Parts: sequence; structure tokens; C-alpha cells
Amino acid sequence: MVLASYSWADDALRWDSLEDEARYPYALCGLQQVYGQRVEVFYTGVGRTQSWLRDPYAYGEASVLLPGQHTELLTAIPAAEGPLHFAGDHTSVKPAWIEGAVESAVRTALEIHTA
Repeated sequence: MVLASYSWADDALRWDSLEDEARYPYALCGLQQVYGQRVEVFYTGVGRTQSWLRDPYAYGEASVLLPGQHTELLTAIPAAEGPLHFAGDHTSVKPAWIEGAVESAVRTALEIHTA
């Protein structure tokens, strides 16, 4: 059973080019490359797929920094600018994950409270 599979950047664009129902057999082909043809007997074709690029409220995925950018920019990204404070997964050490968003919210609330 595949519980979840995440793709981003160029890989996500490849998945986004497929219609939702075409993603399941495409995923099966990928699993067969790893586990062999035998996994086909477990294939149900049932699942859930999400395209953040097609989502009318997101219009894209999380921020994806290039190698080295995260460590280079980590102190500048969440830094307050006067009374303006920044929160969100993109300001954390865990971008693209809800944990990063929650941690950044706590950090920002503490910044504001102690200011």
C-alpha cells in the first residue's frame, strides 16, 4: 500500500501534465520499476490525487529553494521588518510541511509578544 507520495519542482510538473485518473496507472508503472511486475495484483486504481498547481486557492506548490539557499537565507527570510512579522512554512526550517507552518506561527507570536 502506498500511503502518500510527494513530488515537487520539475517532477510535480510532470504529474500535473496528467489528468487525475491517468496518475494512478502512471504511479503503478513507477512502483513496478521498483518492486517488479508482481505489484500489479495489488493495484485497485483507487486513490486521491492533489495538484497544487491546479488548486484555485494555491496556484502552485510550496517554496522550493535551490541547494545552499536555505542555509544562506534562513536568517533573513523570517526577519521582522519594523512592525511587520513574517510567518509561514516558507520561513521555517521545514518548508512545505504543516509542522513548519505551525512552528513559524509560534515563533512569530512570541516575537510579537516579547516586542
